[in-house]
Formats: sequence, C-alpha cells, structure tokens
Amino acid sequence: MTSTIFKSELKRIKKYLLDSEIELTLVTDNGQQVFKFTDLKTFGNKVLELEKLGAGFSFSTVSNHLVKKGIYGGKRTILDYWLSNGVWDKFEITASTVGVTVEVAEPVQVITFRTKVFKRAYKIMQATGKAFAVCLSKAWALYRLAKKMRLNKEVRFTYEKKDGSLRRAIGTLKNVSQFVKGTGKSSLGVVHYFDLEANWFRCFRVENLVSVL
Repeated sequence: MTSTIFKSELKRIKKYLLDSEIELTLVTDNGQQVFKFTDLKTFGNKVLELEKLGAGFSFSTVSNHLVKKGIYGGKRTILDYWLSNGVWDKFEITASTVGVTVEVAEPVQVITFRTKVFKRAYKIMQATGKAFAVCLSKAWALYRLAKKMRLNKEVRFTYEKKDGSLRRAIGTLKNVSQFVKGTGKSSLGVVHYFDLEANWFRCFRVENLVSVL
C-alpha cells in the first residue's frame, strides 16, 4: 500500500501497536535491512524517512509468544480479523523501495545470492499477495532448486502450469551451456531449466513452484 494509506492504517490501529514490538523489514534493490522498534515515535520517524525514499508498505504478520498469523498482501480485512480474534505483542511490517532509484541512508551489506533471493521473494509477494515470510521461504526453495540443478544431471520437481495443471519435471542446469542462446540471463520472475524429457529448455513462473524431490 502507499505510504499515505499506510500512515492512515497506523493511526486507525494505534491502540493495538502501543506497548508492542514492531519489526520493519526494508527491502531494496541491494538487499534487506531489519529494524526493531518498541515505541511508536521512533517507528513513525522511520516511516517518514522511508516515505521520502518512495517506499511502499504492507503488514506482514501479527504474533505473540504462542502463534504467528500472516496478513496476506497487507489486506485490511485480514488484519482486522486477527486484531479482533487474538492478543498480539509483535507486528511485522515490510517496506520496499525495489525499482525506486534512491540512496538508503544506512548502509546495506550486499551478498549477491541473498540479494537475488530477497528480490525474488518480493516478486512472489507482488504476484500472490501472500505474506513476505511465506514468499521468502519459496524464494529460498527456488535458490536451492537452481543450485541442485547446477550440481546434478537429473533433478525432479513439480510446478503449476499456466492452465492450472501440474508438471512433474525432470531438469538440470549442468553441462547445458551449448544449448543456451542469447545472453542466457533469466528474469527474477521466471525459472529456466533444461527439460530432460523434452531435450530443450522450459520455464515456469517463480510463484508456481510446488515441490522439489
């Protein structure tokens, strides 16, 4: 959601945020940072700072010492449901400046493969509306799949096709450079692999991965 809508939501649920821990995950083109707040004033100042950088915001989870519940896509209805059906002392919020040309005030340590994983997680969140934590878990699964295919001649995995059916694939990325055309680069939203049954490259959307055997 936009910073204006987000600030309006913060005012609306202010009483729930009092005396709670707020964890803010900032996702940028260079990686991620996590900030933790125990008072609303300091948190509010950070929101204003990120607003100037063009950040968008979403509620990710509410939790207590027993349970954590996802707020998919920051939807107000789901947030209101959990606020009315539980007692929470921690709120997780995601802010993103991915695709926005800015300079982050505080330095971010960049680790190449981690950066790709977090960017891919944000892509999945945009496509599915699911909580960032859920999308991050799938992004790591995709990273492990690609690594496994680079090391092995046969890897079995399942993903959902465009028509909604499942494809149980046998693929690899090992010793297939002779089949690559162009730059061989793949977008963050798509996974390319060499299909050993079709004897050629296929691809699928990152949010459609189901399982890896």
